Amino acid sequence: MDRDISFGSIVKEHRQSLDLTQAELARRVACATITIRKIEYDSLRPSIQIAERLATSNLISSLSDRKEDLFNSAYDEQESIII
Repeated sequence: MDRDISFGSIVKEHRQSLDLTQAELARRVACATITIRKIEYDSLRPSIQIAERLATSNLISSLSDRKEDLFNSAYDEQESIII
């Protein structure tokens, strides 16, 4: 698989696989629902704090061997936007 996979698409895919709504995920990581929506659609880079909470939440725990890669993918293209 040679296509680029964004941090947002990974978050969305795993949120859906856990049968969580964006609002439920937002409550788990202590942010606004709109923040999750924007992250999933790659219109917003998560703050370091939210990226860490996503990486350590149950959402991404099934990918524990990829947590560092996922965290880094949130910042590899541009500076983070603090929300």
